[in-house]
Parts: sequence; structure tokens; C-alpha cells
Amino acid sequence: MSLVREQKNQERKDNTRKALLSAATKVFARQGYHNTLISDVVQEACVGQGTFYRNFTDKRAIFAALKDEFILSLLNEFQPMSEHLPESFEDYREASVQAITKLARKLDENKDFVMCFFKEAPAVDKEFSTEVALINDQFVKLAKLYLDHAIAQGFARKCNAHVVSEAIVGMGQRMIMQWLEDKIKDVELEHLVEEMVDFGFLGLKL
Repeated sequence: MSLVREQKNQERKDNTRKALLSAATKVFARQGYHNTLISDVVQEACVGQGTFYRNFTDKRAIFAALKDEFILSLLNEFQPMSEHLPESFEDYREASVQAITKLARKLDENKDFVMCFFKEAPAVDKEFSTEVALINDQFVKLAKLYLDHAIAQGFARKCNAHVVSEAIVGMGQRMIMQWLEDKIKDVELEHLVEEMVDFGFLGLKL
């Protein structure tokens, strides 16, 4: 088989996989994980069930793939901040606002799927529940990386960085979920992020 043909075949496989993932996102968002059948996904993707099973072993596998892909996309919003660590308190705050705002917008744009994921993923099975719990740890480690850097550079006070990072991530997760569930009214998403970041950076100090 020629190299060109191999590349075209791979492109076709990649496009089919992307189409299945896109279709699954829509169906899970619309029906929830437990009410979704593989037949629903293939119908949405306009492919046969054989095509599905050539790409994924079962419904859990495609849900897990969506989880991995989506969480990676959220973590990537912090890539610029990781590559260029803040050099001052002001840089730290601004970089945090920018990264968290991008993350929040992505969650809001995928609201129905996000709600399905956080509500139903822990009940898929014990292993999946453990994986979901570890997602929080990834963001805590990232927050701690930035806080440790700020402390070392002298523009953040000394503290238990792990405890503070857990608190920051926990607050952020809680507030974003409140937003997605429409429990926070009359507040723009960008303003919500700024309020959270300023509380984390300034507390209640006048």
C-alpha cells in the first residue's frame, strides 16, 4: 500500500472517530449517559454499528474518550500560563483570570454535556468514579505549581500551598456548577470569574 493511500485511510479513520465522538457528545448531552444506546450514537453519526465497534468497544469506552479529550482541552487553557510563569502579583492575577475565563466559557458552551458528565459519570462504575475524582487532583496540582512559584518568587505570602490549592479549586468547581445550574443570577460569567479570582488573591481585605 502506498504512503498516500495509507495517509488517506488514516485520515478517514480519524474523521470517522471524530464524527462518532461529536455524535456521542450530542446524544449524551440530550439523553444522559444511562439513557443512551449505541444505536442512538450511530444514528446521530449516520454510520453503522460495525463502524462504532471498530473504534470503541462499548458505550463506556466512548464516554471515557470524551472525558479524556474534554479534560485535556480544559487543562490546555492553562498552557500559556505554564509556559510563561507569572513574574509579579499582577501578572499572576491577570493570567489566572484569562485562563479560568477561557475554561469557564468552554464549560458553558458545552453545558449540557458537562452537566451529564458530572452528574452521571461517578455512577458508571467504581473505576470510572475513581477516574473522575482524580480530575480534581490534576487541577489542584496545577494550582499548586503556580502558587509554589509565586511563593518562591516572593510575590505571594507563605502558606500551605496544597491546602490553599485544594480550597481554590474546590471553590471554583462549586461556583462554576452553580452557574451551569442557573443558580447564580444577574452575574456575567466573566464577572463571576473575576470575583472568584479576586477573593482567592485578596480575600476580604479592603
